[in-house]
Amino acid sequence: MKEKDTSDTTGPGSPFVNFIVTFFAVTLTCFSIARAFDIDRMLGLVLYTEQYLGIMLTVSLPLVYLAVPAGKGRERKGKVPWYDGVAAFIGFIASAYMAVRYPVLTEFITVRPVDGIVVGSIMLFLLTEGLRRTTGNALTTVVVAFFIYALLGDLIPGMLQGRPVKLSKLVYYLSWDSSAVLGIGLRIVTSIVVAFVLFGQVLFKSGGSVWFTEFATVLMGRFRGGPAKVSVFASSIFGSISGSAVSNVVTTGVITIPLMRKGGYHAHLAGAIEAVASTGGQLMPPVMGAAAFLMAEFLAISYTEVILAALIPAILYYVALFIQADLEAARSGIARIDKSLIPPAWTVIKSGWFFPLPFAVLLFALFWLNDLPEKAALRAVAMIVVLSLLFGFKGKRMKWFDLFDSLRTTGIAVLNIFMIGAAVGTPSGGLDRLASMSANVIGSPAARNPARYA
Repeated sequence: MKEKDTSDTTGPGSPFVNFIVTFFAVTLTCFSIARAFDIDRMLGLVLYTEQYLGIMLTVSLPLVYLAVPAGKGRERKGKVPWYDGVAAFIGFIASAYMAVRYPVLTEFITVRPVDGIVVGSIMLFLLTEGLRRTTGNALTTVVVAFFIYALLGDLIPGMLQGRPVKLSKLVYYLSWDSSAVLGIGLRIVTSIVVAFVLFGQVLFKSGGSVWFTEFATVLMGRFRGGPAKVSVFASSIFGSISGSAVSNVVTTGVITIPLMRKGGYHAHLAGAIEAVASTGGQLMPPVMGAAAFLMAEFLAISYTEVILAALIPAILYYVALFIQADLEAARSGIARIDKSLIPPAWTVIKSGWFFPLPFAVLLFALFWLNDLPEKAALRAVAMIVVLSLLFGFKGKRMKWFDLFDSLRTTGIAVLNIFMIGAAVGTPSGGLDRLASMSANVIGSPAARNPARYA
């Protein structure tokens, strides 16, 4: 027997919850933009980086429980259950408490006050459940396994063995130390990744994804196996903007997959080609997946160096995929795209000639102005908005509401990455905790500062 839903005033159909979700989503994106331009410092606010991360969790954690259901699917289609409403409220309070009290409680790792343990336990539970809702069971299982490993490391024989650690110590450390949940992963997500996701969303709203697909059709549609080659080429171009396989499939796949089906490709093959081509978008500079920003931070190198290192492998990836698509077309006898489906080249170029300009701005800001990646991405966003307002695409200019909606969709789109960024601190923080308690680790944090890790 199904549980009766008594939450009549909540859900996507409820104006109140719609307002709350929209408010949190837009606020999340705006906070990230403000941080990129140091607006908080201009206003005289001096915050620890971890306090800023706590503020971002105050916005994003309730949003996860209001927007993402506990069951199957990543989009809520019914009303918000009462327990999700309670979880959202508790997550808001706990995150806000963490943001306000961080400067004090981070210094008490050896003392471990009760309020720090309670709030830390709540945050770890809500973040783990939020990770499960947004990404699934696989990554959640890995995070939980590392948590158990850090807790029970003394029972493991051999080189991986650690000293016994109490649950309260581990919970407090993961919650309040700057190398755990409030660490590098969440810091990169809240700054760089949000800016680049906004870049992709604004380009999508302005019609850029349609133009790039049409441009790819003009270039590749007249060759053998044209539909698949259009998919590969379009995904490589749009992937260099979005840095997300999912966004790539959603934007280019809705056009290229039916085109491949109509051209003679089997359904499973059309889906596979689009999936592989879209996945490569995370490797294609200048905008790559979140892992690229983590690599730059962990290796202590600039993001431009990561771009240069990834360029040749990304090109080779798409060359290999292009060749494979051509061979498959030859084997299956798949011809070129019907001429009636290929738009005139000059018409396509004239309708969206300005779309490559934001890329030029992004690359110029990264390589010549030496901007931080988030600032470079926001410069490109500003360029898209200005050009779309001035010229428009196919007679349709971008409206201010489209920009507002881009802020909202960005806030929703980055929720899974936020949960991943917070979850990154559990394995790394757990291993650091194990290492710090191991007597055999030379130069460990425990050896350098034994009082803190006692």
